[in-house]
Amino acid sequence: MNTLDVLKELLTQVAPVTFHVSETKPAPYIHLIQLPGVPTGRSWESIDRIQVDIYAEGYDPAQDLASEASKLLTGNAETSFGLVDQLEAEIPFWHEAIESDTINKFSATYLVTYRL
Repeated sequence: MNTLDVLKELLTQVAPVTFHVSETKPAPYIHLIQLPGVPTGRSWESIDRIQVDIYAEGYDPAQDLASEASKLLTGNAETSFGLVDQLEAEIPFWHEAIESDTINKFSATYLVTYRL
């Protein structure tokens, strides 16, 4: 299962999703990055780690989008790619300082558990 595509499908409800950051891309948008996974010790299960970065103009709009995203990324999910057994925040959304006077960034790391 391609967990980046799964999260893109879920998070497109919140804002446009991309796999590449661009200074010319208009905010708001969500950037997804696959991180090294977590070994499970179970032959039938995989856990992927995904970093979710939300960019928006202003602190409050960025925080609101992070709140919406965190509600979608909780529990399990049925997607066109298959069933995700569990979505959980490994590191919940937090405000990350970036060099911009207008754009704010909230980042989180999620664990995506699914059956092989």
